[in-house]
Amino acid sequence: MSNDHLIRQLEENARDGSGFAVIQLRKLEEQGVDIGERARRLIAPKKPQQEVAEKPKRPTAHEFKKESEFQSVVVTTLRTRGYMVTEGPKGSAGNGAVYYTAGTPDLTILKDGRVCWIELKQPTGRLSPEQQQWHEDCRTHGGLVFVAHDLYEVWDALEKAGML
Repeated sequence: MSNDHLIRQLEENARDGSGFAVIQLRKLEEQGVDIGERARRLIAPKKPQQEVAEKPKRPTAHEFKKESEFQSVVVTTLRTRGYMVTEGPKGSAGNGAVYYTAGTPDLTILKDGRVCWIELKQPTGRLSPEQQQWHEDCRTHGGLVFVAHDLYEVWDALEKAGML
């Protein structure tokens, strides 16, 4: 087997998470074999991940034109930090049948056995009467439900819920 073929095989295995392949690529490089730039990137030490509890910076202005864009950023941010996030329907008003209880918040968030709900709103957004009722009912039953207008407020809600 040629070095090129061996290196490509090891690269593929390293991308799939094989620690053995990473070790073998490092050994080849130490022996003076040119393993190539792709393989070098695969064996480079990983940068440490950010702390899960790091609070995002508060934006000076709302940067999203649509609530659904804001929701996508929140969901991606939380999932990359280890939270389980379930989304409710986006933009359901007037677009046909949606089989959710009226007023259900946009996000259900779970981490380490704790759960809370967050309704995302534009800066001037307000809760509908159905949402107000859902929040009241949830709190009556001991649930944790919050309204957030930006990512900073999402973090405040998670802190209040003991989920940071």
